[in-house]
Amino acid sequence: MGLMRPIWRLFVGFWRYLRRDAGQLVLRMTQNADCNNLETPIIPAPWHLTGSGFIVLFRAGRSFVARDAHLPAELLPQALGGIGALMIVRYTSSPVGPYDELLCIPARLRGSGRIAPFTISAILVSTLASVVGGRANWGMPKEQAGFDFSRIAATDHVHVFDQRGSIARFQLRAAGPTLPFSTAIIPPPLRTIRQVYAGKRFFTCPSGHGRIRPARLLQAEIDPARFPDIGRTQILATVAVERFGLIFPPAYTELLS
Repeated sequence: MGLMRPIWRLFVGFWRYLRRDAGQLVLRMTQNADCNNLETPIIPAPWHLTGSGFIVLFRAGRSFVARDAHLPAELLPQALGGIGALMIVRYTSSPVGPYDELLCIPARLRGSGRIAPFTISAILVSTLASVVGGRANWGMPKEQAGFDFSRIAATDHVHVFDQRGSIARFQLRAAGPTLPFSTAIIPPPLRTIRQVYAGKRFFTCPSGHGRIRPARLLQAEIDPARFPDIGRTQILATVAVERFGLIFPPAYTELLS
């Protein structure tokens, strides 16, 4: 339990940090495609997913958020530095079947009215069905990529790539006991994701549960032109998430004014 205490304190501190400000609250051919015109069917929300993965928490300064986080121009004026997350996920089941995912949530947002603290600035997935569903249901900027996973001497190796070449490589290692975790301890306003896509704002509040254990990010090689390079940030903690269940409900949407 000695290893878990500092990890758990960091996560508790992270949610307190968010609560303090709560009141202010693939292929290149698919990149600019209109999901409604693709032959791949749109599987509507809600999506119930299961799987495992890693979460890397990092501290991003405002310069990283402004220049390196791959945020859309319309969100840059609302972006704040702070604690962000990179996630590597293997979904073993979903309404569109198993798929792999790499995403970056670089920082919080600010604004007025309906506010979400986070936005996904970059997200790569292994299937076109996930691309289409993610864009149409939640306004996520999903693009398709290939994923290769292997485990050598208790170290997980992950390679993300497409026809243009390598996008990112990671080495991670999990060790130690697991603890249960549930998003029920997090107020909904602090786990709502806001996206801007196709002339609309999407607000989504996912929920989930699983087990977490301490992990280490041993290596990250990221092409900064293709994906946010968290090597330019301060890494705070890494956890492995095992046997999780996740629900993505239908999004609330608003037209951009």
